[in-house]
Amino acid sequence: MCGLPVAELAALDQWTEALADVRQRIAHRFRRVEVRERVGRYLAGLLARVGRKNGWPLAEAIGEADPHGVQRLLNGTVWDGEGVRDDLRAYGIVNLSWQRDERAICRRV
Repeated sequence: MCGLPVAELAALDQWTEALADVRQRIAHRFRRVEVRERVGRYLAGLLARVGRKNGWPLAEAIGEADPHGVQRLLNGTVWDGEGVRDDLRAYGIVNLSWQRDERAICRRV
C-alpha cells in the first residue's frame, strides 16, 4: 500500500479513467500510433505534479530521455488542432457540467 487515503486513491482512479477517455476521444486526430502514445504521455505530464511544464522537466516526467520528442510533437507533427479543441470542449461540456450562457461562453454549473 502506498499510504494514500482511500478517498485520494479513488480520486486517482477517476482521473486515470478520465484521462483514458480523453485520450480515446482525441486519438483519431493523430495519424500515427507513436504520436497518439506520446500525446497520451504528454497529457499525463501536464496533469502531473511537475514544477515547470516545459522542456526537460516535462520530458523527464513522461519518461523521455530528452525534450526533443515533446518539442517535435508540438512543433512538427501534423495533427488537427481545431478538431482536438472541439473534442476537448465537447468532453468538458458533457463531463465537467459546463453550459453555455446567452453569450455562448462556457461556464461551470
